[in-house]
Amino acid sequence: SWWVPVDGTDRGDGAGPPRINFLWSQYRVAPYLQAMSAGTGVTVVSNEEKTIVLKPIKKCAGPPIMVHNHFEGNSSLCQKKSLCSNLAAHCAAAGKDPFDAVPLTFVVGAEGVDGAEFRHFQEVFQAYADMQVLNIWIVKPAEFSNRGCGIRIFDSLEEIQQRVAAKTGPKKSLILQKYIERPLLVAGRKFDIRSYCLVHEGDVAADGSCPMLAYMYKEAYCRTTTEKYTTDTFDKMVHLNNDAVQKKGDSYGKFEAGNKLSLDELQKHADVTVGPGKIDVRNGIFDQMRKLTTDVIRSVVPKLNPKARKHCFEIFGLDFMVDEFGKVWLIEVNTNPCLELSCSFLSMLIPQMLRDAFVLTLDRWCPPGDRVARGGGQAGADGDASRWEPVDVMLPGVASDLAPLPEDATTTVEGYFVPLSRLSCGRAIVAGGPVKKKRKKGVKKKKSETAE
Repeated sequence: SWWVPVDGTDRGDGAGPPRINFLWSQYRVAPYLQAMSAGTGVTVVSNEEKTIVLKPIKKCAGPPIMVHNHFEGNSSLCQKKSLCSNLAAHCAAAGKDPFDAVPLTFVVGAEGVDGAEFRHFQEVFQAYADMQVLNIWIVKPAEFSNRGCGIRIFDSLEEIQQRVAAKTGPKKSLILQKYIERPLLVAGRKFDIRSYCLVHEGDVAADGSCPMLAYMYKEAYCRTTTEKYTTDTFDKMVHLNNDAVQKKGDSYGKFEAGNKLSLDELQKHADVTVGPGKIDVRNGIFDQMRKLTTDVIRSVVPKLNPKARKHCFEIFGLDFMVDEFGKVWLIEVNTNPCLELSCSFLSMLIPQMLRDAFVLTLDRWCPPGDRVARGGGQAGADGDASRWEPVDVMLPGVASDLAPLPEDATTTVEGYFVPLSRLSCGRAIVAGGPVKKKRKKGVKKKKSETAE
């Protein structure tokens, strides 16, 4: 095999311990990125699930190339607060409403309930209350988080205030985001869509610049919940699609293998739910996803690779929701998307996606011809770069069909543009739902039921 695991052991050939040429890790490894900039050879001392310890080596065996599967600036995309602020600034600069791409969002930082951002949120919460519509908000950590950790859902201002007071501080922020109360459903259950975006640096141009190249994988998959959708309870099995949450449920895998669906299977469900041809998954929904992916990458291009390191790439996992009208909303971007092969479809999709990504990255920097010459496998075996669709992230402007930025837009402390007039526009009602508040008789939301 061309790629050999490195464990820091001296192989006794006089060359010392082998130098790392390619480091794949769950999270970016700062010492390795620093070594890439310095051209310093490193090897592994300790390799655990979330911790990799490296040490420099004097003699470097193998070709002088170092590849990492993360960018230094990926937090600009994968921290929820940074995603929202960067996308908001990008859209607003083009005169477009960022909250036509992501649900209405506030970031509450160290000032907590005493800050201007929370006071602004209170005004918006009251405006929804005055309209007598469902007023549900999802509250989640604003920094790096995944697997559904720390997520709560509320329709009470008092409960939101308590959560903000308890979970914000000098190094902790919270996202307060309008819940999509009228989602498109699969057999009465909620779902989201996980897609993949590959980003790497291109070849150096004549002017010395190094453009970013981005691709969207042509296949994606849906993650379903195990319980019927309702707003009468905030049970996490009803509202959170994260596999780490759903696989703990008694009904996990009961309706779909691994609670997963392909896009073609989603189309069949959509034809039943809203009528044949009413929603086009491959062209309508996926096209919206592609445009939102283009915009979110454009918003962070200058920040992803600030030191212009060569041979960095990243496969991001983007999560989207679809409302009952077929409008797509970007929810979050993940730096460490799950690669678990939890069903037969993912057992095909994920390895294929990775092989295809390596054709565009590893095979570009370490050509397959060299691999064959040095005793590796067949050049380009199994990989097909054409399954990655290029998206142009170096152009200015907004690709998505977003509503214009309202004329009375104002800037909050976190840089958002949330005029109260925004709440009464058509698309806000689609997301927020013009459904009157109601609660089944005798049903009470308990804290123990709250999604977390």
